[in-house]
Amino acid sequence: IPLDWWKIVFNPSFPYRLLHMVLAAYLTTALVVGAVGAWHLLKDNQGPASRRMFSMAMWMLLLVTPLQIAAGDFHGINTLEHQPAKVMAMEGHFDSHPDGAPLILFGIPNQAEKRVDYAIEVPKLSSLILKHDLNAPLAGLDTIPDEDEPPVAIVFFSFRVMVGLGFAMLGFGLWGGIARWRGTLHSSRWLHRAAIVMGPMGFVAVLAGWITTEVGRQPFTVYGGVLYPRADAQTPPCGRAGRAHRRPRPRGGDDSGGAGQDPRHSSVRVGDSRCLD
Repeated sequence: IPLDWWKIVFNPSFPYRLLHMVLAAYLTTALVVGAVGAWHLLKDNQGPASRRMFSMAMWMLLLVTPLQIAAGDFHGINTLEHQPAKVMAMEGHFDSHPDGAPLILFGIPNQAEKRVDYAIEVPKLSSLILKHDLNAPLAGLDTIPDEDEPPVAIVFFSFRVMVGLGFAMLGFGLWGGIARWRGTLHSSRWLHRAAIVMGPMGFVAVLAGWITTEVGRQPFTVYGGVLYPRADAQTPPCGRAGRAHRRPRPRGGDDSGGAGQDPRHSSVRVGDSRCLD
C-alpha cells in the first residue's frame, strides 16, 4: 500500500500543475461567458446583461492569459527537471543539442527515422525558454532507450495545439483591450464573431494539455517506476511499484541528470510514494 499519501498528492509537479489548471479553468469559463455575451450583442448590443457578460469575460482574458503563459513556462521547467523525456517529445528533440537547442515551431515527427520532417525551427530558442540560456545544452531522445520513448507525434502536436490556443487567447484579450480603449468593445461585430469562435477553445486547450502530460509519461503508468505494455489494467498502488515494474537499465549521465542513471527512473523506488503523473 502507499506509504505516504501526502507525498503522492504533493509531488514535485503539484504546485505548478495546480496553478496551471486553475488558471485554465478561469480562462475556459471566460471564453464561454464571452461567447454567450457576444452572441447576444450581435442581436442587440444595448442589452445591459450581455454587455456586462462580455466586458467581464474580456477583462479576465486580458489579465489572466499572461499569467497562464508564465505559469506554463514554470511548469515546463519543472517538467524538464523531473520528466525530461516528456519535454524531449514535446519539443521534438530526437537528438541532443550540446550548444543550444532549436525551437521547432512545426514539423512532422518521424519516430521510426528519429527526426522531424519539414521542420520549421528557430535556432537555440528552446534552450533560451527552458534554461534561459541560448547556448545551454539539452538532451534528446537519443539518450533514452527506444522502448522507453513516449509516442512523440501525439505529444508534439497536442502540445502545439495547447500553446497555439494560449497565444490565440492572448491576442484575443489584447484585441478586446484595444476595443475597450477605443470605445468599441460592445459594437465591434468582428470582435463578437471572434468571441463566438473562441468560445469552445478553452476546452480544446485543456484537453490538449492533459493529452500532452498523460501521453508524455508513457510507456510508464507511474513515471519512472511502473512500466506496463498495457495500462488499461488495474494500476497497482504506488508503494508496490518496486515489485511491479521491470527495472530499466542504467544509462550514462547527461545534462539533465546525474551520472549512471536515467533521471526519469529516480522518482519511484521500492516502497516510495513519490509518484509522478
